[in-house]
Amino acid sequence: MTVLKGLVANTPDVLTLDFAHAVWLLLHALLPTSPGANVLKAVLQDARRRLVAAALGIQPGEPAHLGESAVRDELDVLQLYLDAQNGSWPSANTELFQRLCHSQLVDPGLRSEGHPPPPTQAGVLLMALVSQGLAVSGRFADAVALSTLALEAVGRLPRCPWTSTPLC
Repeated sequence: MTVLKGLVANTPDVLTLDFAHAVWLLLHALLPTSPGANVLKAVLQDARRRLVAAALGIQPGEPAHLGESAVRDELDVLQLYLDAQNGSWPSANTELFQRLCHSQLVDPGLRSEGHPPPPTQAGVLLMALVSQGLAVSGRFADAVALSTLALEAVGRLPRCPWTSTPLC
């Protein structure tokens, strides 16, 4: 956990998904210790501050701007994940859900050349969280359909070249 805390606090590569994944791993390492919502919230706030500071001066369209957007999306979904731990489920009616998950929800026959763009880890997690919220609210058929799509999307996540695990 100390290594992860140091990586999140000190890495210069804040505008990469590796940074967001380090934050994700740190939160997962902290959860079993029951640190309290304030500790988990502080981890995300620190990550967001580092992201904002690293993004100063970046112009839209630059490759670093795309990295910033992807990291921001990951951190936003991590916040939704933490909120879900307290029973606050995200909705499929949000702009974030539409942006991250829409391409995974489109009928395969309507996709260009039958191939959807690859899902993102944040998009898959968001679909799973929304699915859980649907189940909690009694919309079981919708929950099963969305969780099935999320599981199918896991199989399409980009893989690490040296292993067969998704997004290491």
